Amino acid sequence: TMSLVLEGVRQLDEIRILEPKLPRRGAHLHAAEPLPGNLRDLATEEIQLFQLVLHHGLLEAVIDNFPGSDFEAYTCLLDLMRRGFVTFG
Repeated sequence: TMSLVLEGVRQLDEIRILEPKLPRRGAHLHAAEPLPGNLRDLATEEIQLFQLVLHHGLLEAVIDNFPGSDFEAYTCLLDLMRRGFVTFG
C-alpha cells in the first residue's frame, strides 16, 4: 500500500510541474486542421488520447476517459500539442 501512495504523490508532484504548460480547466480541445503529420506515426497512447479529443473535446473528459494515469494523459496531451496535433481554445 505504501508504494502505491508514494507513486501517487510522485505523480501529483509531476502534474504540478506540468500544470503551467496545460490548458486551463474547462478548455475545449480540438484536432488541428490540417493535421501536421500522419496519425500512423503516433504511438498507441497518443492515438487513444487523440480519439478522446475527437469524442469528448473538454480537457477534463479527455483526462478522465484516458486508460492510463492522469500524469500519462497530461504528458501525452502536451506532446500532441507540441507536435501540433491538438489545439485548445
